[in-house]
Amino acid sequence: LPIFYTAIRASGSRLINEVSGTAQSGAGATVTIATTISALPDNAVTTVIAHVTGGKSDESEGCSYYLVACYRRTGGGAPTLCGAVTAIWTLETDATANATLAISGNNIIVQGTSPAGDTYDWFATIDYVKRT
Repeated sequence: LPIFYTAIRASGSRLINEVSGTAQSGAGATVTIATTISALPDNAVTTVIAHVTGGKSDESEGCSYYLVACYRRTGGGAPTLCGAVTAIWTLETDATANATLAISGNNIIVQGTSPAGDTYDWFATIDYVKRT
């Protein structure tokens, strides 16, 4: 089923489909799938939403994730996670596969980890809402 967004725009807020990315991870390896194009703004709170899909090229294994997290950045420092990354859904044929959001410098990245012994192709999109 498609997911539809209704963005309520308030002063200093916006919904952005920031980036999509693809990557391949070897057996048991973690790979960066997508990175926000621009650094998270200073003195802002940002909600990040990532849709992630991974699987073997022969489609014998697969996984899907819907991840949401909130970050704040103040005083020119690095982003700080507000609470924890929340997986709205985690669907996997092999429970050792994983996807998560992580901080890299002033960017938020999507990472995928393939099961040991398997090579996965990963795809992700990042949307975010920021309040500046």
